[in-house]
Amino acid sequence: MGFREGGFFGYSSGLSRGDELTRTHDREKWVYFIEKGHPEGVVWEIKIGIAYNPYARLKTLQTANTERLVLLAKESGGKVRESELHRQFAHLRIAGKGHSRKKSEWFEPGVDLLDYIESLQSTEGGAT
Repeated sequence: MGFREGGFFGYSSGLSRGDELTRTHDREKWVYFIEKGHPEGVVWEIKIGIAYNPYARLKTLQTANTERLVLLAKESGGKVRESELHRQFAHLRIAGKGHSRKKSEWFEPGVDLLDYIESLQSTEGGAT
């Protein structure tokens, strides 16, 4: 599997802006999946986190990263759902700076995680 221009699944800007505008005002929390890629086409890591506005979170994360970040998918849910996903993909967790492996929100792009993200994209109508 490889990283293509615009994200692992080929989306140039992640999910639609219209989706963001219709959902942020009701303050629903989202579990998001953000990809950190390498310029030579390799997916390094995928962040599983929560935010009221995944697009704003992507923008904030991008300012602290030299690598290009792409919002791959999101699903409705808060801290409980995020914790479930962290447990489900614990075998892929990457230890972060100043964090133990247990507390990191970054994960290796394992086949099972990528398949899960792809299933979310298909239920979102392609996540474009």
